[in-house]
Amino acid sequence: MIRDQELLHGAALIRLLDAGEPVTVSKAATIHPSVYAAKAGDRRVTLLVKLSTKKKSPWQFTFTEGEGAALAALAEEYPDHKRLLVFVCHLDGVCCLPHDRLGELIDDPFAPGGQAVSVTRTEGKSYRLTGPGRLRLRGTIRVSDWPRLVFEKETT
Repeated sequence: MIRDQELLHGAALIRLLDAGEPVTVSKAATIHPSVYAAKAGDRRVTLLVKLSTKKKSPWQFTFTEGEGAALAALAEEYPDHKRLLVFVCHLDGVCCLPHDRLGELIDDPFAPGGQAVSVTRTEGKSYRLTGPGRLRLRGTIRVSDWPRLVFEKETT
C-alpha cells in the first residue's frame, strides 16, 4: 500500500523534476527521512519536506525535535546549499519557504521543535504563513515559488 507521505512527497518532487531544467535529487536519509538534496546547474539546495493531509486551509505544520536537529545538521553538512522548507498542503499545492525566513515566525529557526507554522490560502491567492503567537510572515508566498526557488540564482 502507498502511504500518504509517499504520495505527497512524490507530488512535490515530480513538480521539481518536471520544471524543465535538469535537476538531480537525492535523499539525505542519514540526516532525516524527509530531507532531500537537489542540484540544478550551479545551484544547490536542501529540502525539508513537511506535509499535511488536511484537505482544506489552514494547514498546520508542527516541527519535531528531529526536524530541528535536521535543520542544524543541514547548515553544518551542506553549508553551500540554500535551505528550503517545503510545506505540502495536501492536494492544494506546495508552499516553499526559504529557511532564512523562518526566523520571522519562530524565535530560533535552528531549534523549532514543538512549534507550529500555519499555512492558509484562499482559492486563487498566494499562501500566508503565521507562527506561534500569531506572528505573520511579511508578504505572501506565491504558488509558483515551488519549484522556482530551487532554480533561482542567489542574489548578493
